Amino acid sequence: MAEAPPEPTRAAPVVSDRTRAGALRSLAARRSASHLWVRVARWVVPMIGVGFGALMLVVRFGTGATNLDELLGRAIGAICWVGGGLALLGLARADDAADDRDGITALVHLRGHQRSALARARRTTAGWVVMGTICPTAIGLAVLEVALARSLSDLWVAVVLGTGAAAFTAFASVILALVARAAAALNPHRPRLMAAALLLIPELVRTAGLTIPSVPSVLAAVLEQTLKLGAGAA
Repeated sequence: MAEAPPEPTRAAPVVSDRTRAGALRSLAARRSASHLWVRVARWVVPMIGVGFGALMLVVRFGTGATNLDELLGRAIGAICWVGGGLALLGLARADDAADDRDGITALVHLRGHQRSALARARRTTAGWVVMGTICPTAIGLAVLEVALARSLSDLWVAVVLGTGAAAFTAFASVILALVARAAAALNPHRPRLMAAALLLIPELVRTAGLTIPSVPSVLAAVLEQTLKLGAGAA
């Protein structure tokens, strides 16, 4: 009986470097988003949004007020500091030991990447993780203010302020992510303590009368200018 001819071997699919790099960034982002404090933030931020959204509806229909800019500004501040702060705690950690324990390092090596490539991907995607945590709710509240506008002038102000609020939230996400990754690099053993120091020590020095930049003061100044931008469009 004649033997069946051997089946031709299939060539392994060719994967481009861009696809491999994108897969590595996706893995790094999923790992960062799985941290406890980031998961907590992704529960807390929508709750803040629901609370402020309900308050905006009450103010609009209960009092007939036409200006909800201050409420939106307070909501954006709460979302950035509470939600963004929780996400910062989640990202401020040294992940090398956890990657080794969970087999992520071995998986990355099997895919032809070095440990340093995973670290770079984590730094690159940190801002996206914070944005994904706080931006959707902030944009939702901005859209709600637009929907509640009662005149063309109110609509224009709401659109300008909402656009500025979305841009500010993205900016704050990048800044907070940079602080988190800097803290992990400067003090891998106590990254969260280092993150607190990076945020609070310059602010404490400012209270002593020295004019130095700090993350809270910079974000507060940018948010104030964002609100003035909306007021100027009236």
